[in-house]
Amino acid sequence: MLDSDCVSAGDILRFDATDGTNSSVTDHTVTADEVDDGGLFEFNLTLGPIPGNVNGDGGLTTADATIALQMAVRGEYSEVADVSGDRAVTSLDALMILQAVANNITL
Repeated sequence: MLDSDCVSAGDILRFDATDGTNSSVTDHTVTADEVDDGGLFEFNLTLGPIPGNVNGDGGLTTADATIALQMAVRGEYSEVADVSGDRAVTSLDALMILQAVANNITL
C-alpha cells in the first residue's frame, strides 16, 4: 500500500487484479484533489477473461496454444482464443499465445 506522501498528482498507478480465471489491468492518474484528501480514491475494477487462457485454468501454457490451433483447424471461434483481435481464431493466435507463454509479448 502507498500513502499520499509517496504519490504526487499526475502519477499513474497501475492495478492488476485476478481471481485466477479472470483478470483486469487498469491505470489511474492521481489528481491533486486525491492527494489533498490523503490519497483516498475509489473506482470499480471489472474482471474479465484472461486473454489466451483458452482452457480456463487461470494461466497461459502451451496447452492453450494447442487448443487455439485445434480451434483454428476446426474453424471454431472463442473471444478468449482470439488474442489478435481479428474476430477469427487462426494459427497467429496460437503463435501469439506461445510468445506470451515465453514472456516475449504481453496479451
